[in-house]
Amino acid sequence: MKENYNKTDGYRENIEMGLKGLKTVGKNITSESELNKEKIEFLKNEIENADAIVIGAGAGLSTSAGLTYSGERFEKYFFDFSKKFGIINE
Repeated sequence: MKENYNKTDGYRENIEMGLKGLKTVGKNITSESELNKEKIEFLKNEIENADAIVIGAGAGLSTSAGLTYSGERFEKYFFDFSKKFGIINE
């Protein structure tokens, strides 16, 4: 998979745009209490110790970005994920 890392496929560009937007939104989020800080610390710990993280989003988000989860592209970029977690593309 490393040999494909620098190839342009549109996927990374879309992710970069999303990250830029997230940074803008994140500047406006403030913590209101110690409880929130505890929850954030708990979540941070869970993420750091997770074997994997699955993020679900509505189909319109990926479709509008031009992403698909089937066919050659799925096999090319997610073959290791598919093999490890038994996810198949039918």
